[in-house]
Amino acid sequence: MGVSVYPKPQADQSVSCYLRNLSRRNGFASVALFTQLFFDDSSLVPITLTGEELSKTIGKQQSHLDGLDLLASGEGRQTHTFGRLEIPRYQLCRKERYCPECLQEQETCLSKWQIGWMPLCAKHKRPLHEMTKEIERGLFLGTRILNEEQPTHRGLLLPLNELCEIQSTLQDRLELESADGCCAGESIVDLVDRRLFTSMRLESVDCLSKRRRRYPLQYYDRSIEDSVLFLEYFAGQIAA
Repeated sequence: MGVSVYPKPQADQSVSCYLRNLSRRNGFASVALFTQLFFDDSSLVPITLTGEELSKTIGKQQSHLDGLDLLASGEGRQTHTFGRLEIPRYQLCRKERYCPECLQEQETCLSKWQIGWMPLCAKHKRPLHEMTKEIERGLFLGTRILNEEQPTHRGLLLPLNELCEIQSTLQDRLELESADGCCAGESIVDLVDRRLFTSMRLESVDCLSKRRRRYPLQYYDRSIEDSVLFLEYFAGQIAA
């Protein structure tokens, strides 16, 4: 069985969501079967794919995938393209995240939901959920079995509405930089880096690498709750 249907990515669609759509429309029973056949890995993390690999699989030019953000790039696939920005792997979540209300309105999972330091849906003013196998299977089948229970967010100093406004500011800046490829002053990626490693009492990612040579930081490994707390932690820097 090969790929005979070549859907173009929808606006802001995540790589995981695109693979689900690609697998389903080509008659595969699951994404795992698709990735096992074409990438020899049934447990593939979609954002580890490069644009070249994915375009070769579907038999199209890479331009066919224009608009599909967070595909891997750079040495060792440790950076990911978001428009004109390069976001390091350790700022992205390994697991997908989603907003139940957004998925009631649309079937597309958004690429920005996988960015670790954007843990909220600013539109619906709620924390995102971490994807489970049950929910992912429901999305694949089109049944959309969505858990409406809110993730916990204990110990916040700021109201959730205020945090959502902060993330909206962050999102606007991300979109501006991803479109223009430049900014006045420190980029949003560098700003997050600085605050991320300060929160770990480290000066840089190099310091972290020295401490964790055997177990390097591969992904943004904070829970939804910790991500919300981190957003609160560097709220003042975002506003500046």
